[in-house]
Amino acid sequence: MVYKSGIFLVLIMICAHACVPPAIAGSEKPLPCRFYGSVTLHGSPAPPGTVIMATINGNPRGSITTTQRGKYASDCMFGPKLVVQAERDDFADDDLVLIRFFVNGQPADESVLYQPGALRWLDLSVTRTPEPTPTPTAHPPPTPLPTQTHPPDPPPLPVAAFNCSPGIGSAPLVVSFLDLSGPTITSWSWDFGDGNSTDVANPAHLYRYAGNYTVNLTVESETGSSSLSVPDCVIVLPPVIVPFPGQDTRPTDPDNDGFFDDINGNQRTDFDDVVLYFLNLDRIEGNMTPNPFDYNQNGRIDFDDLSLLFLKV
Repeated sequence: MVYKSGIFLVLIMICAHACVPPAIAGSEKPLPCRFYGSVTLHGSPAPPGTVIMATINGNPRGSITTTQRGKYASDCMFGPKLVVQAERDDFADDDLVLIRFFVNGQPADESVLYQPGALRWLDLSVTRTPEPTPTPTAHPPPTPLPTQTHPPDPPPLPVAAFNCSPGIGSAPLVVSFLDLSGPTITSWSWDFGDGNSTDVANPAHLYRYAGNYTVNLTVESETGSSSLSVPDCVIVLPPVIVPFPGQDTRPTDPDNDGFFDDINGNQRTDFDDVVLYFLNLDRIEGNMTPNPFDYNQNGRIDFDDLSLLFLKV
């Protein structure tokens, strides 16, 4: 009876030693922990030959191959177990360490904390369907296309364009023209519609008589020529002329040259017109612009204009 009691006491001491996790001291390896239990794959007991691997931080730390259907290791105290041996480097500042299990390479649903020296029952199961590894489709290398060379594009053809200012006003009317045909133009030809023309790029032209005028511009470059004709581009209204002080009729243009030299409005040029012009030099200068009385076209009213009027008498 004493013999049997001694054996029982030894077994209790062995179990106590196996179940109490000693502390990890210094640089020593921590004690391993051991596992046993059942194992299933997608709801069915795992067949013999199933490989179970335990990992810590992605590193293998123990494995066992099953010999029975649906079971791994042995539930007998002295039978084989799945031994998981951690390394000291697996512990960072005494943090908890997690054990992950793989069954035939597939991740098990269960994971446990590493407990040095522990012996425990742990059922393992795999329920997640592994995702198939995509097989890359082999494609033949692309055949390089031949490099196509294109001849340089020819310079563009010119396109005539312009504007004018003012487009409408009373005679005599000075109009400024601005070419907008582009920087490649080498020559210009303007037709102002009143019988006058010029080859200046941006001209100014005096319209003496009332009327609607069609303006045409032809431009040339190294690649060709282009023309633009604008009907009613310039509209010249009759001059606004009022009678001079002391006169009942307004001045007229007897010779139809765009200049009003009949100052008293009697339909002819005479000495009375010269006198009236002399007496009203300041008035003509200040109140009639653009001026049909600027006979010498110098932009002002002066004695030269008076002399020209006198010569017409």
